[in-house]
Amino acid sequence: MWLREGANRRSHGQAGPLTLTDSTGTEQPHGCFSLVAPEILFGAFPVRLKKIVEIAPAKVQPRMLSVKEAAAYLGATVWHVRSLVWAKKLTALRMGHRQVFDRSDLDSFIERLKLAS
Repeated sequence: MWLREGANRRSHGQAGPLTLTDSTGTEQPHGCFSLVAPEILFGAFPVRLKKIVEIAPAKVQPRMLSVKEAAAYLGATVWHVRSLVWAKKLTALRMGHRQVFDRSDLDSFIERLKLAS
């Protein structure tokens, strides 16, 4: 059944009452539809959703981080990360015009700081 606007329109442009029509085009009274329990309509939905969740891969963690992301990873400011690069204590790579940092280089930098203290 479809809900459609009634054919009778008033002369000043307002729409008429809404009526229900079935697939054959015959109009049905307003109260002739019934509510159906959601488990009847969507009975297999949780199973399908579970399959989709199982198949979907986990979010991929990027290996290369921008200066801002590297600063957040190290718990430092962007300027401190840049000063570490300028002092050659941290290795940065160039990807086009961007400086990027390998996550493993950041981890080894942290390990060196642990050994130094």
